[in-house]
Amino acid sequence: MNKNFKDLTGFKYGRLKVLSCYMYNYGNVNRSTCDCICDCGNKKTYLTSNIVTGNVKSCGCFRKEIGERSYTHNMSKNKGITYNVWDGMKSRCFNVKNIGYPDYGGRGITVCDRWRSNFLYFIEDMGQRPSKKHSIERINNDGDYEPSNCRWATTKEQSRNTRRTVWINYEGVKLCQKDFIEIIGISSSTFFRYCKIYNTVDLVQTLSEKHNVNYKERFLIYKKSII
Repeated sequence: MNKNFKDLTGFKYGRLKVLSCYMYNYGNVNRSTCDCICDCGNKKTYLTSNIVTGNVKSCGCFRKEIGERSYTHNMSKNKGITYNVWDGMKSRCFNVKNIGYPDYGGRGITVCDRWRSNFLYFIEDMGQRPSKKHSIERINNDGDYEPSNCRWATTKEQSRNTRRTVWINYEGVKLCQKDFIEIIGISSSTFFRYCKIYNTVDLVQTLSEKHNVNYKERFLIYKKSII
């Protein structure tokens, strides 16, 4: 074995731990090589000289993370509309000084670990914010900010999904009052006047007879369109 050979097995350089070392001949020149495992789990082989001099510190994951942090920083610096949503979401859940904290973090709403730790994961799951009219909405208002419970929605869409939203079950379909009123085609004032007297089924029947309009049929046409 070459007298200059150094077995670095077990040593760690940066994120790389040396698993084994060996010499090989390349063009009549002896070279020392190390098989390494990175902190992230990737295994690669490097020239010993590149490891001990610090030219190689990881399998490449460190450089990738630096790029991600730079991207996130640039999004913040340029006030990207999607970045602002992500930042505001975390603030509402974790910053007790945020004006919205009592309705979010204060009642147990949190952000999943994947999104909280990395803005790029949020982008990967949600995509860019479609427009300034859209904001992030939790489908279940008692659920957390996580991929399965979030979507982009307009202010109008979100107004139909709050803790104060009144829901109606009619002909096997659950929908909010506002949508129900629009679907059957009556005014809000008429609906609220009659809903104090009748349940939904009797309300539809009574108004149909009063106005000579088959409101139930209108609803059934809508129901057929969503099945």
